[in-house]
Amino acid sequence: MRKLFSIVFIMLLMTGIFTSGDLYALNTPVTDVGVFLQDYVVARPVSYVIRFKTGHALSGRIDTITIEFPEEISISSDITRENVGVNNYTSGGIDYTDGILRVLVPEQINILAGEVVEVTVASGVINNPREAGAYRLTAYTSQDSYKVESEKFQITDYEYSNGVSKPSVRVGVLSSDSAPEYSISFKTSANGRLEPGDYIYLTFPTGTVMPTSIERSTIKINDTILNYRPDIDGRKISLVVPSLTIPAKGEVEIIVSSDADIIKPTATGYHTIKVSTSVETREITSFAWEVKSGGTETTEIKKGLTVTPLPNGQGQAAAYTITINPGLLRALSNSINNLVLMFPPGTVLPDSISADKVSVNGQTVAGCLVNEHTNELIIVFPDTYSSDAQIVVHIDKSAGIVNGNTAQHKLEISTSQSSSTVMSDWYTIYEQATNANTSNNTTTVNTTTPTSSSNTTGCKIELRIDSNLAYIDGVLQILDAAPTIIDNVTMVPLRFVADYLGATTAYDSSTASVIVKLDAKEITLWVNSGMAKVDGVFVSMNAEAVNINNRLMIPVRFVTENLGAKVSWNGTTRVITITKGNVAETTTTVQKAYPINSKVYVKSEHSHVNLRSGPGTSYELAGRMNQGEVATIIMLEGSWYKVQLSSGLEAWVADWVVDIR
Repeated sequence: MRKLFSIVFIMLLMTGIFTSGDLYALNTPVTDVGVFLQDYVVARPVSYVIRFKTGHALSGRIDTITIEFPEEISISSDITRENVGVNNYTSGGIDYTDGILRVLVPEQINILAGEVVEVTVASGVINNPREAGAYRLTAYTSQDSYKVESEKFQITDYEYSNGVSKPSVRVGVLSSDSAPEYSISFKTSANGRLEPGDYIYLTFPTGTVMPTSIERSTIKINDTILNYRPDIDGRKISLVVPSLTIPAKGEVEIIVSSDADIIKPTATGYHTIKVSTSVETREITSFAWEVKSGGTETTEIKKGLTVTPLPNGQGQAAAYTITINPGLLRALSNSINNLVLMFPPGTVLPDSISADKVSVNGQTVAGCLVNEHTNELIIVFPDTYSSDAQIVVHIDKSAGIVNGNTAQHKLEISTSQSSSTVMSDWYTIYEQATNANTSNNTTTVNTTTPTSSSNTTGCKIELRIDSNLAYIDGVLQILDAAPTIIDNVTMVPLRFVADYLGATTAYDSSTASVIVKLDAKEITLWVNSGMAKVDGVFVSMNAEAVNINNRLMIPVRFVTENLGAKVSWNGTTRVITITKGNVAETTTTVQKAYPINSKVYVKSEHSHVNLRSGPGTSYELAGRMNQGEVATIIMLEGSWYKVQLSSGLEAWVADWVVDIR
């Protein structure tokens, strides 16, 4: 039978009914679709990485990638092209409607058939589903519209291994001064079985008016009335589990009727309830709900910490609004009377900020202190706030805080009494402002001073051997081919260097040559040849031009010096510096943009690499990263990355032992 099938198949090919191209097209949808998240907890704002192999070549600025998300995943309608990346480049453009995200391949790249494609969606615009469970999404491209489902990814509603699942709260709507009905639902954990006589503890939000006593008949657990009257300690009530057993991972619903006379907070804002048990003693904060004026409606919301700079352009003085939703700061303290705002590298803080430039929940703060060495702003509140309350900090534009470089950033928050910190959602600084109020009173910080020449235009390129990172005038770029040394000659990617020196490159297929042009200068190179032609004259290079991973690598000195640039080499740091024109001297330390949220992998020549507790080999070992492991970059200092592994471990790794993909 198999032989007969083979004969028929060959005959179809010979008769032209099928062509090899048709067969290729029929059998090359995307494959190996996987979804990777920073965090798999319900409702979390986390970045999504969708990875697959493409069956067809995808061309920059021509082809598109389409991701269809399940309806349970929340994506902001404010999503922009800067929030989406493709293979470590900002997308060429996006279109988003009703869970369908269409992404234009960036013009900087062309993706070959069979190569891995990685689409990243920033956490500031996407949230995990509200409900726990297994989810899938689908992916396809403009070259193959066959929709391929991803592997399942599991979302959990357990934030911690020693606590109940994240509770949901529904609050009945009555008049603003009356006691509503509360419904609190959650699940016990794998070790959280509850027997009759065990306790469940509920802590109500600040501003709740508690009665002096509560009748047992006003509260039910899983539709069973309590056997004993609840104990009340401030805003915390203790419920004795009645005559029922709640199994491990069992559903729990507590109904507190309006007759219990627990009056909700009268102030508008967001509120939460904390839940624990005598078996699982860690308090878990519920999803927040909003109390609106007039008591007309209550709605659950998702917690988060958002940072909004206005304007959001690189190097511009900006107002900052920091919104901290209820419950987010409870890891720091139950009551908050000060905050330490740790701004990301590159953000410029003035020497001092007057207290009248900063407000908390509409009130002027009692004091401000700037720590220039750590880039911190310490603010003292006029009052003490509960961590269950919403806190909004506003810093006026006239305070003089200046945005950092173009990148995605996070703000880190703590208090002066706490050693713990809380990270904000991602926020983006753009090359040019995208939000309102950018034209008037905009201040740009100059980090360079002109040289004696009136012409200060120039270009400075810094590359490191075996690293696919480069700095162009202090701004980080990612190379698709790292500089290397072949037979003691330093080789660099021609296209990258030529582009940034202002030259154009073109491939001539008839002669298998590459032509580089800059003003009146013209250079012709051939693959695997040590000969070149400069302005029509043949010259010999000190090494052959070679093709590595489809990128033409050429001797650095030959191409730079023939394009009017200078090149220098630091043998200690293995850094190549190329300069052209009058490059301004830096008078302040330039904080370089860094590939936040990029993925790093152990270089293929290493079985593992060491992780350090700080950015340098003098710091103690913090662990190791093995071949095949993936980590996410969360910070950069010099030539070291601070990374987070899938285990949650945060440590530092040298950039020369890992790849960015």
